[in-house]
Amino acid sequence: MDLQLWTKAEQKKCTILALRGDEVHCLEIRGDNAHQDAARMVEALQQGQEPSGLGATTVSTIKVGSIAQARACPDNEIVELHPEGTDGKVMKFPTTGKTAGDVIRAVLARSGRGYQEGRQNITAFEAMAPSIGIGVVVAFMWGLLYLTASDIESGKGVDVEHGRRRGLKELLAWLAGMLGMKGTMLVGGGLLALLILWAALRLIKRPQRTVWTPATA
Repeated sequence: MDLQLWTKAEQKKCTILALRGDEVHCLEIRGDNAHQDAARMVEALQQGQEPSGLGATTVSTIKVGSIAQARACPDNEIVELHPEGTDGKVMKFPTTGKTAGDVIRAVLARSGRGYQEGRQNITAFEAMAPSIGIGVVVAFMWGLLYLTASDIESGKGVDVEHGRRRGLKELLAWLAGMLGMKGTMLVGGGLLALLILWAALRLIKRPQRTVWTPATA
């Protein structure tokens, strides 16, 4: 039985995508020994052992012939396999490098079905998600900077000698002292404008993903 394997190693996490016969399996391994465990599982898979019995944190399986849609994210780094039926759970695999399209083509070649490849705009939420995520972080950091500037202007000062995150406190105190309240407000307004502009540009000209669907007669 032909076996093809792809692995993705991250900090305390490894993911293995295994294509065996007419099935594709996704094994996720988490923990301090994830890399060693993943290497052991790869060897076991090569020896013909069943994915479900290797001790992975999670294992999901899809019949290749049941794939109704496959998608590669716009940066071609994440594989998405959508099985037929409303209850089918989407299988996602983060590739090493921008190789999602190559992985999908290898998987679909085992399906015995014809697939057509096309392009599709990402959704409005997906387009805005990066700016929202970064916006939350920026808003939090700007809030700390605003409070620090407010304390300095009111004469309270900033205690950087005690407590946790001394380095961050020193940085905020330096920035707040340099900018003052007016400068802090201007920086906040500028960052907000940049985030809104970025989100608007992604909505107007949305990134596209590559999509595979069963070919129509």
